[in-house]
Amino acid sequence: MRIGKLLQVLLAWVKRLLASTQTKTPKPFISVREKQYPLGLLKLVEGRDTLHAVRTWIISPNSSPESPSMPMDLHIYLDFIDVSSILYQGSAHSRNPSAGSSQAGGPMRTTHTITLMRASHTLEADGNYTYEHIFSNQYDFKGQQATPADVQARIACDRIAVLAGMCPIQDMAWPDEVDEIYRQVMGRDGLPATQAFKFWRKKKQASRPKPPTSRRSSTHPKPRVAPPKYSLNNIHVRKSTKR
Repeated sequence: MRIGKLLQVLLAWVKRLLASTQTKTPKPFISVREKQYPLGLLKLVEGRDTLHAVRTWIISPNSSPESPSMPMDLHIYLDFIDVSSILYQGSAHSRNPSAGSSQAGGPMRTTHTITLMRASHTLEADGNYTYEHIFSNQYDFKGQQATPADVQARIACDRIAVLAGMCPIQDMAWPDEVDEIYRQVMGRDGLPATQAFKFWRKKKQASRPKPPTSRRSSTHPKPRVAPPKYSLNNIHVRKSTKR
């Protein structure tokens, strides 16, 4: 499914999601798991009823006295696509040379689409809602990795959600942040200027134990090692012959 078509599907799903919270209409998902983070409530929405849905996160920012109105939620979608799909060039947000690997000018191999958008927390009086499309791109999570692509993609999606719960959404350059998280999962060189790099790579480097020094302290002389009991260097063992 191309990004433009997928976005239409997601917008329709958001409207059904918001309607289900205000009416008795069937919910377009199975369950929701929640976890509070410094900047908002992270909701893992399981069982999204759209074709090829893999992972769905909704981050509801914490309300503040300075902003009495409820801010828009951040939606993070992970969807499966066919590995032979061609990277959709219809949106400027979707172009990313590091997203996959092309061979001899052939089609870009991609396995999943990551989509970020902001949407109203509730439906308006006329039954509509406001949204803002932030970012969409297709990625090849298969690569040369032994781990299944679906597992790699879920890890990346979860890291995006955690980052959104730790850093202000409006301050993030999301194309670069998602690209850095993709590089982390696929074991590629990082983008040091991103928050994701500082949060995971620097944190991991700082937690590594320092190797022990080879020098011995002068207050602790090297202990003498006694020769084995039956060594020829042991003066207590002598060879004797009796006639």
